[in-house]
Amino acid sequence: MAASGVVDLAVPMAEKPSVRYREKRSVHRALLALGPNAVAVGYSALVLHGVQGLPVDHEPEVALRGTCHAPSREGIRVRRFTLERVVQTDGLPAEPLVPALAHAALRSGPMIALGLIDSALHQNLIDEEDVTAIWRLTRGRRGARALAPMWRLIDRRRESPLESWAYWTLTRAGLEPTDIQVEIVDASGRLLARGDLGYQLQDDTWLLVDMHGREPHESWDKVRSDAWRTNTLSADPSILPLTAFNEDLKNGRLVETVTRRLSGVPRHPRAGRARRAAARAA
Repeated sequence: MAASGVVDLAVPMAEKPSVRYREKRSVHRALLALGPNAVAVGYSALVLHGVQGLPVDHEPEVALRGTCHAPSREGIRVRRFTLERVVQTDGLPAEPLVPALAHAALRSGPMIALGLIDSALHQNLIDEEDVTAIWRLTRGRRGARALAPMWRLIDRRRESPLESWAYWTLTRAGLEPTDIQVEIVDASGRLLARGDLGYQLQDDTWLLVDMHGREPHESWDKVRSDAWRTNTLSADPSILPLTAFNEDLKNGRLVETVTRRLSGVPRHPRAGRARRAAARAA
């Protein structure tokens, strides 16, 4: 395939390529199409840095170094702003991660931004000081006010953007979970169950929500493991399992189901008593 003077020499694959592969390939082609002064910025920079949770329909974004300018073209968005620094990521020029996250957060809104920042933290691509720097870069900018409720919810323990989106959606509906990555243990300390999000009820029963999506639940081994875990939870009367998918966020079913499960049931007055699946970073 040839477009804008770029020849695609990729070898056809027997299987459908992954989302990550397609995203990187799209960024690479955009950089080639715009020439040697092109730099991946915003969402495209996040692709190269390895951040997960990007909108599925985003276009490649590039900016041009120096005083060069070019109009956006079909399938490529050209940003016009000064690049203070450029880094090499996978051999390609990219905007540094912290400003790229700030640009993406302002553009995407709080739910997507929470997933992006949680993903970067979970992979140790950034630390808590970087989160403060991202907040400073967004302050006073268009879209910053919408991000205000998000900052206190950021947590590196979340293992996928889907968990971040679920947490945001439930919290905005007045259903903030007691904890995340909840572990339930018996008197001897033996692990009985684990959930992505958990609600502790007054009788010490736990409603555990297990989120299923493409990442990190993309392998069949992982899906089978999650299904077996749900079956195990169902046999314990002190654990109320709930399995949800990405579609349940979009159609409101997750909020409806959690609301119904918690209706008339007192929540535990002391939150956060669950053992954590992963320690908070120092």
